[in-house]
Amino acid sequence: AGDTLNTVVFDFVVSLNSSQDDFEIFLISPDHGSALGGNFVHAHSNNLEYFLSEMKEVFCKFGSAQLVLATIWNNSSIVCKAPASREGPGFSLFRITDGENKWSNSLQYLYEDQMIIWSVTPEEIAIFETEASAIVFGENFYPSDTLMCLFGDAKKTKASWMNETAVECSIPALNHTGKISLSLSTHGFDPLSNPINFSYVEPLEIISMSPTIGSMKGGTQIIVNGTGFSSVFENICIFSTETVKAEFLTNGQLACESPPKSGTESVIDLRIGLGNGVRSKSMKQFRYADCAIHSIIPIQGGAEGGTEIHIHGAGFIEQATNMCRINGTHILPANFISAKEVTCTTPPLNGTGRVQIEVTINEGRDFNSEEIYFEIVDNLLVTSILPMSGPVSGGTVILVKGENFLPNSMLLCKFGETEVEGRLISDTQVECISPITSIADAKRNIALSLSTNGVDFVSGPDFMFYKEISVSSLTPSMGPIEGGTLARIHGSNFIYSEFLRCKFGSNVAVASFISAEEITCIVPPGEQAGNVSLSLSNNGVDFFCSSLTFQYYEGVKVHSIWPKHGKASGGTPVTIVGAGFENTESLSCMFGIEIVSGSFVSTDEITCVAPALKSSSADFAAVEISLNGYDFTTDGVLYEYVDDAALLSIYPVSGPMFGGSVVTLTGANFVGGDTPICRFGDVAVAGLLLSLSEIECVTPPMSDRGISSSTNSVHVSASTNGVDFTTDSVSFVYYEEITVSSVLPSRGVKSTETVVSIVGTNFLPSDNLRCRFGVFITDADFVSSTEVTCSVPPSSEGTSDVTVGVSNNGVDFAEDDSVLFSYIEEVKIESVWPQHGSISGGTIVTITGSGFDEGDSTLSCMFGDEYQVSAKFISKEEVLCISPRVELEGTFSLNLYLFNSRSVVYVGFFEVFYQPHVSDLYPAAVLYGQNTSIILYGSHLRNTPDLSCCFNHTCSIASWLSGSRMDCIVPRLNPGLYEVRVRSDGFNESKTSSKLLVQEITYMSISPHRGQAGSYVKVHGTNFLNAHELKCLFGAEVVVAYFINVNTIECLVPPMKQDLVVSFDMVFGTDILRSSSLNFTYVESNVQIDKIHPSVGCASGGSRVSVLLRDTSHIVSHCSFGGMVVRAIELNVNGRFECISPRVLSPQTVMLKLSTDGIHFPDSHASFTFVEDPSWRSISPTSGPDIGGTVVSVVGKHFTQNLELFCKWNGLVSSSEVPARWKSEDSLECVTSKMAPGNYSFALCVSESDCLAGPFSSFRVHPMVKIASITPIEDLKSGETMVSVHGVNFELSSALSCQINASRVSAYFVSQNEVLCAVPPQALAGNVSITVANNGVDFSEESVQFNYLDSVGESVPKNDLMKSTRPNTSPNIDAQFIELLDVYPLEGSSNVPVRVHFFGHGFRNTSSLCCKLGDKLPVHGVFLSAHEARCSINIGDYLPGFQTLSVSNNCQDFTQVLAPFLVKPNVVITSIGPTSGARTGGLVVQVRGKNFSLLHTMSCRFGGRLVHAFFVNSTMIHCTSPPVQELQSLPFEIISGGIVLNEPLDFTYTSSDIIVKEIVPSSGSVAGGTKVQLELLHDDGLVLYCMFGDIIVNAIAVEDTGASVVQCITPEVHIPGRVRLQVSTNGIQFFPVRNDVSFLFFEEPEPLVLYPDSGPEIGGTLVSIEGRNFPSVMNVTCRFTGERSDVISVQRMSGHLLKVFTPKMQPGEYAIEISFNGHEFVSYEDLTFQFSRQVTLFSSFPTFGFNNGGTTVYLYGTNFVFSRDLGCAFGDSTVIPASFINHTTVSCM
Repeated sequence: AGDTLNTVVFDFVVSLNSSQDDFEIFLISPDHGSALGGNFVHAHSNNLEYFLSEMKEVFCKFGSAQLVLATIWNNSSIVCKAPASREGPGFSLFRITDGENKWSNSLQYLYEDQMIIWSVTPEEIAIFETEASAIVFGENFYPSDTLMCLFGDAKKTKASWMNETAVECSIPALNHTGKISLSLSTHGFDPLSNPINFSYVEPLEIISMSPTIGSMKGGTQIIVNGTGFSSVFENICIFSTETVKAEFLTNGQLACESPPKSGTESVIDLRIGLGNGVRSKSMKQFRYADCAIHSIIPIQGGAEGGTEIHIHGAGFIEQATNMCRINGTHILPANFISAKEVTCTTPPLNGTGRVQIEVTINEGRDFNSEEIYFEIVDNLLVTSILPMSGPVSGGTVILVKGENFLPNSMLLCKFGETEVEGRLISDTQVECISPITSIADAKRNIALSLSTNGVDFVSGPDFMFYKEISVSSLTPSMGPIEGGTLARIHGSNFIYSEFLRCKFGSNVAVASFISAEEITCIVPPGEQAGNVSLSLSNNGVDFFCSSLTFQYYEGVKVHSIWPKHGKASGGTPVTIVGAGFENTESLSCMFGIEIVSGSFVSTDEITCVAPALKSSSADFAAVEISLNGYDFTTDGVLYEYVDDAALLSIYPVSGPMFGGSVVTLTGANFVGGDTPICRFGDVAVAGLLLSLSEIECVTPPMSDRGISSSTNSVHVSASTNGVDFTTDSVSFVYYEEITVSSVLPSRGVKSTETVVSIVGTNFLPSDNLRCRFGVFITDADFVSSTEVTCSVPPSSEGTSDVTVGVSNNGVDFAEDDSVLFSYIEEVKIESVWPQHGSISGGTIVTITGSGFDEGDSTLSCMFGDEYQVSAKFISKEEVLCISPRVELEGTFSLNLYLFNSRSVVYVGFFEVFYQPHVSDLYPAAVLYGQNTSIILYGSHLRNTPDLSCCFNHTCSIASWLSGSRMDCIVPRLNPGLYEVRVRSDGFNESKTSSKLLVQEITYMSISPHRGQAGSYVKVHGTNFLNAHELKCLFGAEVVVAYFINVNTIECLVPPMKQDLVVSFDMVFGTDILRSSSLNFTYVESNVQIDKIHPSVGCASGGSRVSVLLRDTSHIVSHCSFGGMVVRAIELNVNGRFECISPRVLSPQTVMLKLSTDGIHFPDSHASFTFVEDPSWRSISPTSGPDIGGTVVSVVGKHFTQNLELFCKWNGLVSSSEVPARWKSEDSLECVTSKMAPGNYSFALCVSESDCLAGPFSSFRVHPMVKIASITPIEDLKSGETMVSVHGVNFELSSALSCQINASRVSAYFVSQNEVLCAVPPQALAGNVSITVANNGVDFSEESVQFNYLDSVGESVPKNDLMKSTRPNTSPNIDAQFIELLDVYPLEGSSNVPVRVHFFGHGFRNTSSLCCKLGDKLPVHGVFLSAHEARCSINIGDYLPGFQTLSVSNNCQDFTQVLAPFLVKPNVVITSIGPTSGARTGGLVVQVRGKNFSLLHTMSCRFGGRLVHAFFVNSTMIHCTSPPVQELQSLPFEIISGGIVLNEPLDFTYTSSDIIVKEIVPSSGSVAGGTKVQLELLHDDGLVLYCMFGDIIVNAIAVEDTGASVVQCITPEVHIPGRVRLQVSTNGIQFFPVRNDVSFLFFEEPEPLVLYPDSGPEIGGTLVSIEGRNFPSVMNVTCRFTGERSDVISVQRMSGHLLKVFTPKMQPGEYAIEISFNGHEFVSYEDLTFQFSRQVTLFSSFPTFGFNNGGTTVYLYGTNFVFSRDLGCAFGDSTVIPASFINHTTVSCM
């Protein structure tokens, strides 16, 4: 109600949630600043498009202050400078506006109090000091990107806000002393705080110090020399950052003690300072280092001293003062060798025992802490050595004797200057091995000395080296196992020595010295037969093993000899049989005292040529054997010397070529006990010794060896010992083999002599020409080389058959069991029936009686005086004759002619007359169940009361119409074929007949039901016959039906008007079979192709060619590729069909034509080009993200631009197929589509099922990389900073990359959520984008910014993801320094250690950096940067639920911001799969369980190999198996932070090169079900799965096969063709069987017709099988059912025709079974083959006829059957149909 003293401004603003805001800001940074203003504030918004598009200015409004013009920073933020607050400290509302009528929502901005400075530490700094900083303490400090420290009026530096009461300032350097003011500013221009004094003073100087090295444990006393030290102020030594109090000694000298240092050895800077904060400008380097002793060599030495000790350890420094201390009193200089070795020499010491060895590296200030001792021992003494010589090659084992030998690993023997290790045997004996020395040292004495500590040596006796023995020869080189052989050895370097020795194997003998080049030894007894090495030694110890061997043999025995006698003149080859023989150069035989060389045959046989008998006083000589020419056997087997044999004559002197003639050789001196030998030419046979002058032999078959080609004579010789043959001129002549083929007559009355002619071959006009009848031999008369005559003697034995033989030499008779002469009785006639027959002949006349002879092939009947016909023997009591055709009716006499008409027997009379003849009937076929009659045609039909027609003897009444026609009623007959005959007298049926078919026929469908004239239609039904009565009826047009099988016939469509629909019926004979529903539609025949796609395909075929027709009403059934016809596939689109291209032999362009019936192909065509099959060998990259879009390069060959190819990825979960882009002949590109993550196999395909040859290649699809942040976010532009990129879906890959702007660098995998990248150098400072790609190609869509700095002082805004409260109190400064902004991760499982990253400001690199979870004890952290720290926390002691996280720099004062952390249940592992994989690795193993998290860092351990685990979901992770060298089973474990999370599971490595030895069969039907067996070369990796193309089936082991065989059953496929066959042990990793192995799926074959369908039981009938879809395979086979039949090969003529020769089978009807892969047989019951008994022909009547044909000929024989294929062949003319009469008679015209 009065005047107010103050006014306030009240802003009305729109609610933060109001929908009326024109645009929204969601963040301002910073959100506080000084009440004096000057802060730069960033405002962030998602909708600044208004200002950008309208080019509008943007303003900021801070509370009631006036508008401030803002700058648009980027698309989502602006920057403006805060004005001074009108209201003073407090909250104000912040908004942005266009300055007109559009406003944003409001956010709070805090105006804070003015900054007040209390103090600064330090208060002064030395002049010229650089890179120093000071902490300014006060109040009301607030963070700002532009916070600055002002030093005086000219210097300003960047300030770092620490908290509300502390700011860190970088101190600028000055070159003069004095005081200046220090104040703070938020914008770098005007001070916004009170000033405080800061001083620059003169610097302290440090000149030198000693020592410069100190222990890591600290405590090293250091003397520092310099200037400026103070006796008033406190002096301090600053070791890097750690300060210690210094003791003032003089104005120029201080003493201080080094503090301890953690970590590794390092060099630090040492400065001097005063208590007032002044620090020395100069510094000296102080090295923290410790030395350590690990071992000393030697560990003992003599009390006299002088032993050089090699001290091995670490930390020795070359520039340092290295010293040794012995026994705590003796300090000696140490000689520096390396950082790991120094040496010291022991001084003389009293007594023996242990003394301590110590080392210092800093002038004796600090010694090592290890306790290492050296032992003082008594002096040693060497008294003798043995042996005292050895070869220059070394290796001699020497026994050294002496005293005080002690056990020590450094026991050494020294030969001159060469040291070797010794072996302690006892305190008085040592064993040394001589070293290798030069040839120059041979025969020289060299001093041998000994050391027990490897350093101090004591001399002993001299040792002499000599050259190695060389051996050139050993004579003899073999001998008996009993020993005793004097061996002479030649060589070099033998020395005269009492220890000269020879060693045969392991047996040593004393050697006798002859010269330096020769020694001798008596061979000692051997242990066993065989070769032993020869070794020689000059010293009895070192044996030189020569390359020569000495062979011990045993059991050399002579058991027998052959022959046992021979010519006294010698030269007889003698075979000696015994045991233990060997093939040696010195193999010898001794006959008596004569020695000859032997020839080795086997271990129990040798041969020698007997020498001549030297003395006539002894006819026997002992035969002995020697293997070495020196030692002979003493078995005493005797050999006899005899006189030479002579041959005078041979009988008979000739014989047949096949041999077998028994001959007698006559001569003299045929002696001996052995079987004599006869030799004909070069062929020897065993003989029989008859006496001293006769040998009997059987001639061998004639041979080409040693025969005269002109006379067929051979030289004959004989031997009584099988070796020495006679040389007399005696010959034997071979003649060609005699054959006997017939005898005429072959019969004769037994009581009289019969003259016969014998016909054969190779008869000779010889004095010894003979005939033999049974056992009777008679002289023969030569007629010609093929005929002789003989007289058959009478027989008193009654009727019998005897063999007939002929001999040219009177001894060897040639006979043939089929050529017999029969002794017979006389013939008697009893009756004849019938006694009348037709004038045309053909009546079978039966004559009965006795004495008929089966063997008389000339047996005949004579009707009258001129009609003679052959008679057939039935039995001894019956013969048959068929009456001949005669000209007139009448009665004829009948006689029986025997033995070529030489004997005539009267039979009786036979009357002839005309008989009815049936020639035809109509119709020839009738339907079953119909009442009908037929007309019978013929001649001599008589009108009698008994006239009837007979149907297979079922007779019915007939009506006579004329002499040539009659009407027959068809009785009720079952379906079948009937013979119709005529009876004139009611008893005898006509000989001739005609056939009537009674058939029951049904038909159900036709295909196709539409087509063009001239095409074929198949009719499907039952009981079809191959008969001309069967026809098809199209409307009113009748056409012939072509028989295919009993269920199918085929008809040619007759011409008709187009687009006409007609009914379809069947005609049989005169009967029409009507159909109520079958119709046929005529369509246009000219199919026109509009276009095809593709027009290019592989030469291997399989391309799916889509064909579009111009007229869509046509239905295409077949496609022709240049004459190669394939079936068309109808698609669901009208007018579009698909053809699968066939395989061609070479690239070519052909015409593609279409057909609606598979027969007619109109001229309309399109060009189709076959190109060479492409192939591929590699792809890049081999992985890509699941969102697709990866460009995959495919490298191969023969890529054609017009050939459509597809890239195909097959995986467990999904698959993908995309078109390939052509780049060049050897390069393609494919862009991946979206796919589920996982492993996929890659293939390059022409179609869905036809993929090209190429290697097995795996392609991994991984989730798309997403990145969230990086650490650090800035650094110098010089680069090489290692940046940690955080995100998800990172994978371990050799292609893992970061892209920094346009530069791509390799990335290092840390986990699925972290990778490391080294940023490259950058020319200019500023922000760059970082993205990541798992495959080096597809980089993440998100990017993060990295800031390149010109210098360290620059900064970038930090993201305030978590705000910390600012306490009003001032706690411990270390804890207050930390401002916690973010923590990651915020969850973990209780049994998985978790690595937690803390983000914020103020992290310090101290050993007290700690993290704490909940109320448990803190754990030490790892300093990463001032903005990031990390802790590994084991949360196993926590129950599931939320806990709090905090961090501290001093492990006491933790941040008050407590981050919530979720402890989740334990990770549980349940199973893995698959449990096996190839040893080449690369298999993705699925680990199943629960409570997995993306935040877990896990690994899989295969035995000892660790690989990274990839998170999939909460129940599954993936690991990729590493490669191993061997097939094995390994324990599988999940590891996290060193903790095993599961009980061990087994993972089995199997072979990656599964070798399939054989696959059978290699083809099968598209219907599947083929059992394919794979024989594995080994079973290291048992095949459990097969993949045909891309279809996987299980494999099962085949038992009892004796090999590693598995079986897979082929799946059903829809498209025929070849597919790749691969195998797998786990169902995931598949390997090709071989590059050239595939499996062929073919269409289901359809055999339809088999012709002919009958043949003889002996087989050999060529059968044609017609059908469709016969695949082009090599192993088509078939067999006939009914009984086990042999499998026979089938010849494939085309896809529609097969041909096969029938096998031999038992008579009967058999169904045929066909296999198109050699293993699976399919039975086709409708295709049967009738095997009939073999037809035999006896005779025909008449036997002549007119040349213009027309003569009816009757054939008589056996096994005739009724068949539609029954036919006759006259000469080579065409086969004509035959009429079946009965099983013994047919007739032909």
